[in-house]
Amino acid sequence: MRASHFTVGSEEYVVLSDDLVKSVQVLTPAEQTVLKLVLEARSNRDIAKQRGTSERTVANQLASIFRKTGTRSRAELVARLRAP
Repeated sequence: MRASHFTVGSEEYVVLSDDLVKSVQVLTPAEQTVLKLVLEARSNRDIAKQRGTSERTVANQLASIFRKTGTRSRAELVARLRAP
């Protein structure tokens, strides 16, 4: 296994799973923004306020991120994306 680097917004991350990197690369720009804010430990309410959308829209985008990255929760997503 090899480490891979990727960027979401202006933040750089290192992961050990090539599949996860490929999944993050196919996120829409809106999903990438939501992901960045999730990695900053923002709530759905905070994300919705910052982006000018509804909490339901954020929840839908987060569900899509989980599906695309093969994760089931915020905690799993963050754990898999944080550099060791």
